[in-house]
Amino acid sequence: DKGAGVVVKAVSNFLTLIEVGHELNMKLLSPVESKSPVGHYMSRVEHISELESGRFKGHLVVGMSMLKKINSH
Repeated sequence: DKGAGVVVKAVSNFLTLIEVGHELNMKLLSPVESKSPVGHYMSRVEHISELESGRFKGHLVVGMSMLKKINSH
């Protein structure tokens, strides 16, 4: 399964718009040399977790699963 994580500040308005289980149209971007998935995907919010250490301590990570690739508009 493919997934991605989005790091957000704990006070971000984005967190008021989503909750676990929501499905979203998400555009993934990666460097040209990367083998990571790119393009538009229907995705689902799997978890919202606090980062307890490291550079982004105190931020949240929104874990997303990529359900299927979709055509962009």
